[in-house]
Amino acid sequence: MSDSLLNILDNFGVVESTAPLLDKDGNIYTTVIIGSQEWIVENLCTTHYADGTPIPNLDDETPVLIAEHGFLPSIGELQLIYTNLYLEGKGSLSEDIYWSSTENSGSQAIAYDFSLGTSVNKDKNESELCPVCFSYITTGVYGIGEIGLGGGYVFYVNDNLDGTYTYFELLKDALGYQQWNYTDITLIGTSADVGEGVNNTYNIISFDIDEHPAAASCYIHSLSLVWENDIYGAYCYYDNDSGNKDPYGALYNWHTVDNAHGLCYFERDGVEEEGWRIPDDDDFLYIQSYLGGEAIAGAKLKETGFDHWDSPNTGATDEYGFKGRGGGWRNGETGEFMTLKIDGIFRASTDNGILAYEFDLQNDELYSQIVLSLKGNGLSVRCVRDVV
Repeated sequence: MSDSLLNILDNFGVVESTAPLLDKDGNIYTTVIIGSQEWIVENLCTTHYADGTPIPNLDDETPVLIAEHGFLPSIGELQLIYTNLYLEGKGSLSEDIYWSSTENSGSQAIAYDFSLGTSVNKDKNESELCPVCFSYITTGVYGIGEIGLGGGYVFYVNDNLDGTYTYFELLKDALGYQQWNYTDITLIGTSADVGEGVNNTYNIISFDIDEHPAAASCYIHSLSLVWENDIYGAYCYYDNDSGNKDPYGALYNWHTVDNAHGLCYFERDGVEEEGWRIPDDDDFLYIQSYLGGEAIAGAKLKETGFDHWDSPNTGATDEYGFKGRGGGWRNGETGEFMTLKIDGIFRASTDNGILAYEFDLQNDELYSQIVLSLKGNGLSVRCVRDVV
């Protein structure tokens, strides 16, 4: 029977279409029915949101543009930092020289010497520290020298005369705040006046660079930093190896799931198939209950054998063809990839404000668990819809 005839019959409710189920990238998926729900069998591996917007792939190979977050301060901004932070003992600033974004000539730029409390002209090819700043608009809450909304030290506040204020923060020094082992940062930016830059939640220590930044962009080359602090949504493959895409799908942080662009999208014959969603914790509670309870549900969902699980793959029966696999996860704090073929961890769309729910299967257990974990963790994603 031809596909066109099948589609016609499907329109009259005679037979379901045999056309493949596709995501935005054209990846093919199959489904299974478990009780009153239909589940996608394969772990999601789309690299685009439902509206077609690309999802950033935060891997170790490509520098990640964060120009919309951070900026190198102008000489005027550095003067404010010196006066309002350094002299008050804030920000862990050393008595050293810091680049500004302000040029003096074609070969020189202006830096600020905190030990002298004055600006100095420096050759652009000299290596100096680069402090990173950001700004945001909100109602009046913070004072000079306090830790602001983005986790940095407030060094300037501008009254917008409309009930809001523009806050300018120096990113909080990692010393005593966050262990920092990465130095492969390149900052390139300009900031002519106080008022440039937008909100940034990255916590970056000031680093030496080889020469004065000159162009309006900022790059961070350290994946661990970017993955840990991403709040906009990101995916990667286990070990940043695209060879893990087909067996295990992609790993997504919670901000990808809870995203205005939407993550869950499937179509047949170019038409979106309605009803699919990212499961919430209640969906996982349902599947646990339907399969006999938390103590044994995991075994009934795990793929059998040892292709995608380490031994012993305890009790695996895969009774409904769910094919749960040990896709491992990415640590949201360190960026480290962990427990491939040991844990299959599926992200839920729900959270408690600080942490997000997940559904866990393990290679050496019968049970399944619904627990809370960091939103920055990279986890597998399955999709579900109601069928009755």
